[in-house]
Amino acid sequence: MEPDNVNPFKPLDQADMKPLHVKYTLVAAMGTFTDGYDLSVLAVVLPYVLASFGVTKLTSPEGVFWATWLNALPILGFFVGAPLFGWLANKGRKTFYGWDALTMAIGAGLQPFMPNLPALAVARFIMGIGLGADYVLSPMIIAETANAKDRGKLMAIGFGGFWVIGSAVAASLVLALMAAGVPNDTVWRVALGLGAVWPALVVYIRRKFPETPRYSVLIKNDWEEYKMFFRAVFGHHENVPTGRHELSHEDEEMVQLFRKYLKFILVGAILWLLFDIPAYGLGFFNAYIAQSIKMYPAQLQLLGVAFTAPGTLLVWLLLDRVGRKLMQFWGFLLTGLTFMIFSYFVYQYAGAPNAAQLLFLPTILAFGLAKTFMQMGPGSVAAVGMHGVELTPTKIRGIGHAINVMGGRTGVLITTFVFPRLFTANAYTAYIFLGVVALIGAIITLALVPETKMKGLEEISAELVEVKVPSGARAGQR
Repeated sequence: MEPDNVNPFKPLDQADMKPLHVKYTLVAAMGTFTDGYDLSVLAVVLPYVLASFGVTKLTSPEGVFWATWLNALPILGFFVGAPLFGWLANKGRKTFYGWDALTMAIGAGLQPFMPNLPALAVARFIMGIGLGADYVLSPMIIAETANAKDRGKLMAIGFGGFWVIGSAVAASLVLALMAAGVPNDTVWRVALGLGAVWPALVVYIRRKFPETPRYSVLIKNDWEEYKMFFRAVFGHHENVPTGRHELSHEDEEMVQLFRKYLKFILVGAILWLLFDIPAYGLGFFNAYIAQSIKMYPAQLQLLGVAFTAPGTLLVWLLLDRVGRKLMQFWGFLLTGLTFMIFSYFVYQYAGAPNAAQLLFLPTILAFGLAKTFMQMGPGSVAAVGMHGVELTPTKIRGIGHAINVMGGRTGVLITTFVFPRLFTANAYTAYIFLGVVALIGAIITLALVPETKMKGLEEISAELVEVKVPSGARAGQR
């Protein structure tokens, strides 16, 4: 006899990792790869970009102006793409999946052909709209399709891990073009233009994905779509739960739901902001740090990527076992302490330039460990929107996660506009400030973040679901 009430997501949550889970993650990861590529490649080729348009000195007022705005415009695009697609997500996850990648591809593809810096800035803004859309849709789609015991690692690797890979590809490509003797004007055009290729590759595949089971049942109440996803995971031989659903807060308006879950949404947004300030703060001064220790910016960027590998491995092994809360707490804490150590070496460099050889290895080690601990903790939890996605119910998950995204991007804007005005690149106090920000993140994590490992999304958000099987029907009815 079949039970009278069945949770339709329980078999999906309890399943082992299936090929479909990996496919969803890899296709979603291409958007994050593009973000890592596009937002980091400009830092490597910026002098070439400016020189092509007559700005020969990076530190001139005009150079500083365009360096700031070419970095800021994609981030401002997030503030259009994230809330827009967060709202559209309630009209269908699949419906708009692919439009985000297409927007990224159009913006990135326009960059090499822009006749001046203002036009280039507009192209990067368009690209940012697509990136903001993808930041909302991809983590949410991974979470709503993943099994419970692997959801954390799939989100972390698919979203945070591939950002790092995109950054590595950007630096490697530029170094390869330089080594081949390609003219500087061509180097930046090829490097920026290739940012259109990665999202273009997945537009068609994203449009063909089945709808997420949570959206199908809990918003659309379409059991045929749910069956399509269920059979895509298990095959046609498995019985498919069927019926109609009842939620614990089905009749609640979205405003009421926001009031109920606002605490979790804001905590997620603040923690993402607190991660992005030190993460992008370290990256913002990448060129200056590289210059002081006699390295190319692309070389230092690749070195930083290498140091994220241990953090990524720890995430894969431990995130779904140890839990989001402890991994993020220790990541924030160790990042903060490492920044304090790094600030000491920056201080020594400024006061004793003759000791550069002795300071080189410890400085590199401190720089690298900061990257490792960031990736191990908040870079794989807060910065993939895990709090906004896991702690909010399906009905407001799109908008809730969009607020998380905008919180993180606010941290980037603080780093872009405020941080350089408060500190100079060789000021050890800059890195003390970044360390303190990370330590605040550790405290908030310990005090306010609930643990979500190994739990289904409906259990986490108290989105209780019943499925009442129609009279005379069985759960395996087809």
